[in-house]
Amino acid sequence: QKAIDNGKKVAFIFNGYSRDKKLIPIRHHKDIVSPYYIVANSGKYYLICNYDKYDNLSHYRLDRISNIELLDTPRKPREQVQGLVGLDVAQYMAEHIYMFDGKSIRARFEMPRYLISDVLDFFKANVDFEDLDKDRVLATVKVNENDMRLWARLYAGQIKITEPKALTALCKQDLADAIALYEG
Repeated sequence: QKAIDNGKKVAFIFNGYSRDKKLIPIRHHKDIVSPYYIVANSGKYYLICNYDKYDNLSHYRLDRISNIELLDTPRKPREQVQGLVGLDVAQYMAEHIYMFDGKSIRARFEMPRYLISDVLDFFKANVDFEDLDKDRVLATVKVNENDMRLWARLYAGQIKITEPKALTALCKQDLADAIALYEG
């Protein structure tokens, strides 16, 4: 928080878990980032920041960060980070339900009416519904593309992504890959 308040960069080791459930470094070097926000999502805290060689936002789970060091280097100006100027953090969080990096898209999917409550739990007020028939609705949501792809896997037997077509193709491939795992 001190780095955010003072507009400074931080360096840290980003970790993952080994099979013996111990945190181990993912890379052999420290990541240096420009921090902007700390947010909570599904009981986990994330640092929203920018990795210098890119112009977009990145997310790091705080519980996987170690050896953090406050640097004297000023962070990258907000104007140089895509989507940061005028960022509505609440809207950003609504679009990033799993905190994946990447662009937000307008996704549409057909679903049974009985899933409306579940869909609202995930997407909050960020979703609109249109009637298709007495049992099905068409949902439209602005969401991070990678987050939507994972969410679609959770409800693969109940929903059908209809737009954008590129996401529909990715979801079909995910299903084919899953079936191949069980057949192989």
